[in-house]
Amino acid sequence: MPLIETAERVLFQALVHSPEGTNADFRLTGREREPADPAGIYGYAVVDCLASGRQQAYPLDETADWLMAFRQDLLAGSFETPPAA
Repeated sequence: MPLIETAERVLFQALVHSPEGTNADFRLTGREREPADPAGIYGYAVVDCLASGRQQAYPLDETADWLMAFRQDLLAGSFETPPAA
């Protein structure tokens, strides 16, 4: 079973290409959980903005709230500037 379901990938692409999104290219990957991660998390949705170099990891659990958190970050401009050195 993939960490990120096909439906979640479709919604992610819809957010990136919506009027709220940016013109930047994004990459979405899944990362398995580590033994030290909190219980109830089975991995992370890792979003990379290729234009700015910013990366954000969203915990994956049964709620799929990571898409809402990603949308909030996208609207807040969190991916627009390069990370501080």
